[in-house]
Amino acid sequence: MFPSRLLIAVQIEFFREANHSFFMKPQLTLLAFFLFFGSLTAQVKFKVKLLTDNQTYQVSLKPDANWSGALAATSAAGVRLRTPIGGAALTNITNQKGAWSLTTVNAPIEAPGYTYFLFDLDNPLSGAQITYTAGVEIPLFTFKNTGSCTGPIQLVDNATDPFNIDPNSMSLVGNNFIEISGAGSGVNAFTGNYGGYPADCKQNGNGCIEVYDVALVSPSACGVADGSITVSASNTFSFPMQYSINFGTPGVIWQSSPTFTNLAAGDTYYVAVRVQGGLCDDFLAGEFELQGPLAAIIQSVDLNNPSCGGNNG
Repeated sequence: MFPSRLLIAVQIEFFREANHSFFMKPQLTLLAFFLFFGSLTAQVKFKVKLLTDNQTYQVSLKPDANWSGALAATSAAGVRLRTPIGGAALTNITNQKGAWSLTTVNAPIEAPGYTYFLFDLDNPLSGAQITYTAGVEIPLFTFKNTGSCTGPIQLVDNATDPFNIDPNSMSLVGNNFIEISGAGSGVNAFTGNYGGYPADCKQNGNGCIEVYDVALVSPSACGVADGSITVSASNTFSFPMQYSINFGTPGVIWQSSPTFTNLAAGDTYYVAVRVQGGLCDDFLAGEFELQGPLAAIIQSVDLNNPSCGGNNG
């Protein structure tokens, strides 16, 4: 993230004294504006999740800023995935926003235990083709793994993944990236991965209940409880299910809807699923915390000096 910037303009004003001579009075003006953290740099996160057929995966993005029209024009993007080596094969790519092509890298010398899947946007997206709304998820594409299930398919971590070096052994771009006009010319607007629930074709359940995704939506503003949690799950009996976000606590509450709304940031939610009728053991999907919204910061203050003896500052 760029450091806060302070823009300073010095205005030189000429004043006439009673003797008609002139003197110069410097006036310091600090130009003020409010920006959100990250607004000058990265503002988009990626996610990969496994759908309920246990074979189809979906890649999406979520922006932290609003861009439309010319500011939403997207010149380039790349999504980098990896899975433990052993026979995974990605096919049936279905484009949902833009057209994407795939390059597969098996066991590069930097990370011989993984297969990498490098998806790249084939052509730029104009502002007429995409609009970015803060906090609103945009599906990009889906694919299927028609090969072996070797473990979770996950987005690489730009900061720590060993294949993300320049140059790497394959002379390929190893990091996630997206370039959007509104984020600045030549700026990688990618800031990280969101979601947190593993897209794992190996069972995320107890043999009866399978949980595929826990989608978290942060509150829109500080002090506003309008966040949400949505659980995607199935069971071997295809019976109705119930969901809880305070599992294991006194007075646990279950509901038939997989979506919980009016949630605040900072609390810990214990997400669990059960089958009505008690045919399966209750399954705890995990502990989750909603992050607070991006906080506004003051980067500079506008000061106008008053005239001598005046109250017009």
